[in-house]
Amino acid sequence: MRDYHDAKSMAQTLRGALGSKAIAISHGESLELVSKMLGFSDWNTLSAKLQGEREPSRNGNTTEPEVPVDERGRKLAEQAVPRVAVPFDPRRFDEFAGYYEQHPGIRFKIYREDGRYLSQITGQGPVEIYPESETKFFATVVQAQISFVKDAGGRVTELILHQNGLEMPWKRIDKAVADRAVAALEERIKDNRPQAGSGDALRRLIDGIVSGHPNYGEMGDELAQATREQLSGLQQLIGTKGGIKSIRFVGVTDAGDDIFHAEHQNRLFRWSIGLDDDGKIVRSWVSSGG
Repeated sequence: MRDYHDAKSMAQTLRGALGSKAIAISHGESLELVSKMLGFSDWNTLSAKLQGEREPSRNGNTTEPEVPVDERGRKLAEQAVPRVAVPFDPRRFDEFAGYYEQHPGIRFKIYREDGRYLSQITGQGPVEIYPESETKFFATVVQAQISFVKDAGGRVTELILHQNGLEMPWKRIDKAVADRAVAALEERIKDNRPQAGSGDALRRLIDGIVSGHPNYGEMGDELAQATREQLSGLQQLIGTKGGIKSIRFVGVTDAGDDIFHAEHQNRLFRWSIGLDDDGKIVRSWVSSGG
């Protein structure tokens, strides 16, 4: 069975299948589609994970990596342990259902469809999760777990996303607040209106990549980590194509990310960029061509 390790070959298969039906997409776009189908936010995130797994240990053995000693390494190892689902009453899941927020505008939706438990982060597809305890659930499409935190009164106040060696808290928010945010996004999509500052943020991101000194303080934690790990490849992709001639807004995706065409002297790139309510870049990807 194929998994995320086969992402590149899956992208090639997808591109060929669509091409046979006269649907043309770039190699970069096919990688993005496959990444999302596998439960990752974008190709940069999946590529960073694959690169991390390929890093050789100090003894040069890439098939049997040495036991990690740093804190993130220990968490990565724990998160990679195979999980076993336990019996769980679906009605009990309802106390977890709702919306959680890590950055303003980036929400984690937890819900169920009969006996299926689902999670969905803004900009990503739904991921089914399975109970491993009374308060912790795990995914199978990616090495990640979700644990729910209760206050002294037994009320669920936040969730913790255990992934990529990190433990990221998401605070529970009121459903009415989330509904208003969803309505605002739908209105922006209808008006084909970019987020305030997204074009300027993209230009700074591109300039930082080309110079080799991105402003990681303007990024969310996951994107900053992926950019650090992929900086060399991004420089080769973008930095060799000359200076920027223009950046033009194209449209808004269903997830609320803004699409831009960045025209360099020797190449046109298509960018997707998503900001949180504080203006931080929390999602981005780039492909060659318009």
